[in-house]
Amino acid sequence: MKTYPLKRCPFCGEKAKITTYDFHGEEFYTVGCETRGCLMRRSSSYLGVKQEELAKAWNRRKDINS
Repeated sequence: MKTYPLKRCPFCGEKAKITTYDFHGEEFYTVGCETRGCLMRRSSSYLGVKQEELAKAWNRRKDINS
């Protein structure tokens, strides 16, 4: 599976991750921060959104610290 580079979390600055799930035989993905307790820990996706599109959307977010 191809991986896509992700910017760090715009809230806490830690690493983000794309997770793959199976929903009735159809894959979907979520992207979020890996830090427990961070507001961005559980960002979600819709069925049919590709990993690349999800990564691009995540990477467009602005860092609140800048």
